[in-house]
Amino acid sequence: MLAAVVLVAFALSGLAAGTVAGSLARGAGAHAPGTVTGGARSSPAATGSEAPTGTPVPAVIPAEGFSFFAVATPSAVQPGDHFTVELTAVDKNKQPLAGLSCVMGPPSHGRPALFQQWPGARVTDAQGHASWSLVAPQVAPGYYVMAITASGQHDSGYLWEPGITIQG
Repeated sequence: MLAAVVLVAFALSGLAAGTVAGSLARGAGAHAPGTVTGGARSSPAATGSEAPTGTPVPAVIPAEGFSFFAVATPSAVQPGDHFTVELTAVDKNKQPLAGLSCVMGPPSHGRPALFQQWPGARVTDAQGHASWSLVAPQVAPGYYVMAITASGQHDSGYLWEPGITIQG
């Protein structure tokens, strides 16, 4: 459990540091132009297609008070089935939050991990939506949780853990 907490802390600090460094290098304050589309942990088996769709939205570090929720659909699948995790982000005034970089990774609390390689980060669009198209891996039947995190200004952050049932 401690290892999972440490990994999430490193992921959040790395995400924040990279975004801040990029924005400072570009002289854009808290806004970093560009779209986060993946990374070393990205895997075509986990993500389906990595090709970005739609109009890129600049990544931002939001003010404190933002939140999001995510849901996996369908909620139960067989290994090899496709499923989608849809995320909706809002600011502290409950308005859509565009440009929020969201990272999916293993759950905390000692739960088993769904993937060995996790999909790349996604950035919310103008409506505050982001999604991952995934393929259920060959794992033991059971309920699996995916931890989705995002970082905001002043060390604020948010965590949501949607789940999916893998049937035997």
